[in-house]
Amino acid sequence: MVRDTGRPTWPQYWLQRTLQPSQALDSEQEKEVLQAVVESLLEAKLLKEIPGERGARIWAIPRAQIQVSAKPLLLRCECCGDSQSIPADQLKTWERMPCLVRHCSGHYIPDPRGGLPLYKRLYERGEVNRIVAREHTGLLQRPDRERLENQFIRGEFRSDPNLLSATSTLEMGINIGDLSTVLLASVPPEPSNYLQRIGRA
Repeated sequence: MVRDTGRPTWPQYWLQRTLQPSQALDSEQEKEVLQAVVESLLEAKLLKEIPGERGARIWAIPRAQIQVSAKPLLLRCECCGDSQSIPADQLKTWERMPCLVRHCSGHYIPDPRGGLPLYKRLYERGEVNRIVAREHTGLLQRPDRERLENQFIRGEFRSDPNLLSATSTLEMGINIGDLSTVLLASVPPEPSNYLQRIGRA
């Protein structure tokens, strides 16, 4: 969390903005304060510790502490414009809080404009389609390639791929059905190759 030399880490910036000490803390003081913060979060069960490889300490947010709100408040940094969506009952905690963006000296204030109505409508109506991307190349074994093609054509389950990153080995013909968009990412060296690839697209 603390880098003794070179560019400071995000927690080090956070300490300076939050504590606003009269004089800069040295690296040992920063380590001590951040360790106290982590221990307090662990004690309050807002974090849990997961053992890592070679004695590394990993912290995660427990699932029970994650809050989902149907009508969040939107706060925006008065300086850089960074936005944060928060539950309404946490407004007193967040209002005028130092911005979380590195190098920004601003504070969060309520945004009277609210959130983006387009995404709000999409989420409320459940009209959100997850992008399931897969890679289609000649390196795949034939059974794997055929299974991928059939899943793409079928599109029956949410886990079926709906976006393929493919090389010119993709030859699925008109069976693709309701394919909506094709992007050609590179131009072949010869006009004949280009026509062939466009034909496949």
